[in-house]
Amino acid sequence: MTVRGTGAGAGPSSVMEVLTRPELTLRLGGRRRLDRALAEGGWQRVMQGAYVPAGVTITLAVRARAAQRLLPAHAYVADRCLLWLLGVDVLPPGPPLLEAVVPRGVVIPRRKGLVIREAMLPAGDRCRLDNKVRCLRPTRAVADLLRRLPLADAVVTADASQRARVCSDAELRQELVAHAKLRGVRQAFAVLDLCDPKAESPPESRVRLLLRQAGLAPVAQFDVGRRCRQVDRSSRPGLPVAQGRHRVRRTRGPRARGRLHPGPKAPERPRTRWLDRAALLGRGPAASAAHDRCAGVRGAAPRGGCVSQARRTV
Repeated sequence: MTVRGTGAGAGPSSVMEVLTRPELTLRLGGRRRLDRALAEGGWQRVMQGAYVPAGVTITLAVRARAAQRLLPAHAYVADRCLLWLLGVDVLPPGPPLLEAVVPRGVVIPRRKGLVIREAMLPAGDRCRLDNKVRCLRPTRAVADLLRRLPLADAVVTADASQRARVCSDAELRQELVAHAKLRGVRQAFAVLDLCDPKAESPPESRVRLLLRQAGLAPVAQFDVGRRCRQVDRSSRPGLPVAQGRHRVRRTRGPRARGRLHPGPKAPERPRTRWLDRAALLGRGPAASAAHDRCAGVRGAAPRGGCVSQARRTV
């Protein structure tokens, strides 16, 4: 079975040349020439025992190709590393993981920079990415992550994989039913009930999960629409809200609660006019400040006295 990569694994790195140390030594004509080529920068080491030309940028896809040359034939790239090669970035913070899986009952290879686990691998779960990298079937890889990861990380993985169309909700549920006796299947079904493919980033998925756990019902990518022209914000005055094609901004007028303005950058109303007007009429906390300002120019005028003189002073 062949899987076409849509992410970093489908770029120029998928057609590059990765050589092991014996192969590169034979090509260059000896160990001394190999050491000289590494010192002069003609070749570079990806990981211990694997080398690529100097012009190749070492990414997770390059490391996966190098691991394929070093690992035995029964090792397959899996989990979040496989999703990254398919264009789904759910890698944890820090250096990128290079994850693989081997069948049960075989020797687990130990190499620095590799995280290898064992699992039951039927023949249908073994495939190749772009006819190059041996990998686990994507739907099986996502189902394993939903079982093994914590709840928040599993929801992020389900949202991102379904949004990228790596697999669908029906395919994941069918895969979990086929592995109903494995550990974590109940959590995986709960994750599918909480996921939403409309989420566009891992932080959005995490915030939505927190809101769902708090008893709320958030709606992802909600569009306000053109008919909504005013939002009642009497309970939370002064709180900016941004949704859909419009943005709610705070208006400083004495009668305004909140107005809906089209466009991402609507100009704000000047605040100084309303403050001066409220101060001159003797309303609000700004009245004393305006009175002191008027008194410093034209002498101490009584508060609430000659409004025309204060207007000319200001």
